[in-house]
Amino acid sequence: MGEQDEPTGAAARVLEALRAIERARDELARAREGLYDVQGMAVESRKLGTIHKQVRAAYYQVSDRAAQLRGRGALVVDGRE
Repeated sequence: MGEQDEPTGAAARVLEALRAIERARDELARAREGLYDVQGMAVESRKLGTIHKQVRAAYYQVSDRAAQLRGRGALVVDGRE
């Protein structure tokens, strides 16, 4: 998607939110991997893995909800596009 194809309004906000969630997911994955083989940090690594899964699920929830709203023509900011 080129710059002229970037969404505007509510769609742009959703896209930015999804990008932020992706960044968070990637950072959590790196943190988990960094702790994975550190002696005494297995519990913390697993906890980060759990949070990673929750963030990944949130990504799909936001994406799916935005698609539903877009399909109904209801993806707007404060009642306007």
